[in-house]
Amino acid sequence: MWTSVEARCLGTTTYAKLSINIGYVLVECQNMGNIKTRMIKRTALQLVDSYPEFFSKDFAANKKIVSQLIQADSDKTLNKVAGYVTRLVRRKEREKETPVEV
Repeated sequence: MWTSVEARCLGTTTYAKLSINIGYVLVECQNMGNIKTRMIKRTALQLVDSYPEFFSKDFAANKKIVSQLIQADSDKTLNKVAGYVTRLVRRKEREKETPVEV
């Protein structure tokens, strides 16, 4: 599955188009090129929800998998998505290991 990432910064708002069936995503930015918050997190969440068995706690392995699943304009975007995917996987594994106190 390939995903393209396109973004345009118009003033203080960036419109990003992702083709993972999300449509247009409205992302707040303060200057050109600052496209992280919603687009990166939403893409990473969809990848982890769609392909949970592909990802691990290793950033380098996740980076290779993310580069095969999505097609982005820059390596920086791929690194941010892979980093957030790694963070999500580590958080889920930590939640499984921690006993819930009632």
